[in-house]
Amino acid sequence: MVAPVQYGARIHSQSIMLNVDYRLPFSKISQLWADLTGYAYNPATLTSVQSKLYEQLAPIETQIKKELKSAPVCHFDETGLRIEGGLKWLHLASNNLYTYFFVHDKRGQQALLSEESIFSECVNWTVHDCWSSYFTVGKGRHSLCGAHLLRELQALIDQGRQWAKAMHEYLMQAYQTTRHCPIPTEQQAHWRSHYLQICQQADQEEHPPICFIKSNGRLGRAKKTTGRNLLQRLILHQEAVLAFARTGDPVRVRGTLHK
Repeated sequence: MVAPVQYGARIHSQSIMLNVDYRLPFSKISQLWADLTGYAYNPATLTSVQSKLYEQLAPIETQIKKELKSAPVCHFDETGLRIEGGLKWLHLASNNLYTYFFVHDKRGQQALLSEESIFSECVNWTVHDCWSSYFTVGKGRHSLCGAHLLRELQALIDQGRQWAKAMHEYLMQAYQTTRHCPIPTEQQAHWRSHYLQICQQADQEEHPPICFIKSNGRLGRAKKTTGRNLLQRLILHQEAVLAFARTGDPVRVRGTLHK
């Protein structure tokens, strides 16, 4: 004790939990303790305690990153968030045992190559969405996240796209069929043919790119439907789309369609 009365470890830990896990602002936390105990919790104290705890957790963060880098499968994602009035990007790396977050000013290649990121150091399966930067950085093998694909297909199904319904059913059937083992080699040609047939159906259903003339008389960039953009990604990255069904590696066991 260095003073007659001071904050204890439980007050510090509960205050950090309220701020980090429950997103309560400093002013609300201070008011809460004032209401409960009669003594307001100084926001400056919370800032100081958070900084100390962050330093104490550094070895644990290092171990988490090490485990994820060498994991058979690692999932990656990113989402925008507001910090001090500006747009930042929250990046995620995780598997069934570990989760690692970091915040960066950028979403793409600069973030993935930064010191905070582990993406470029993962040497096994990396599961992610179709964000192009993922395909230009790193040493790992790529598997597209089925949850993202199913969500996009469902949006097109809601608009009446028959090809999207067929692809949705195809992916779910492939997932159910390969729950315990990958597609046998002798059947892979059949599955690939069916996949390409649905892509051909999509090409028939989706409107071709629409070109327009700019005000300066030059030809503008062709505008594509949402469905055609998805179709192009399904064709370009078909190996990554079907990785969960065609390989015996752990990416299949984890089930990228089962997020």
